[in-house]
Amino acid sequence: MVNVHWCADLVEAHLSDRQDVQIVISDEREQVLETGGGLSKARPLLGDDPIFVVNTDAFWAPSGAQPLQDLAANFDSAQMDELLLLADTGRCLGFPGAGDFFREESGQLSRRGEAPSAPWAYAGIRILKPSLYDGAPIEPFSANRIWNDLLPKGRVHGCPLDRFWLHVGDPGALQDAEFWLRCHGE
Repeated sequence: MVNVHWCADLVEAHLSDRQDVQIVISDEREQVLETGGGLSKARPLLGDDPIFVVNTDAFWAPSGAQPLQDLAANFDSAQMDELLLLADTGRCLGFPGAGDFFREESGQLSRRGEAPSAPWAYAGIRILKPSLYDGAPIEPFSANRIWNDLLPKGRVHGCPLDRFWLHVGDPGALQDAEFWLRCHGE
């Protein structure tokens, strides 16, 4: 499923050429549902097996599928409901924050809270159990609503990204990422 809002016509035109996978468009031109609301809307299509959720404003270098394979290999549904890909805040570009999480040796995450900084940022990719969104409203809400319930229970874990992370959430960060990629041969 692909949520479309900004430049929706361009995204839909690009995806219309894909014949190798089935793509379902969630049209959010009128109201952006955010990640939580989008997953709630998609819930009837998701089945019960764990799924990847991928934000489109983050990537890593060198490129390749290894981080996705690492996530899949480390997801343990008996121990966790979500497994987040984590970027080292010291190895990233375009992320202006002070970090999101602390990570225990077991992989369990806790929020930065009142601490001035944390070493890990959510890198925009995760594996989750779709059942987390059973009964959730189809309205705009962040995944943080779900995480607020799961984190105290130790059900959110993190998998460190072993690459340089580039966050391109705004035009300035996109320009910086393009420059970085040119300089590093990507």
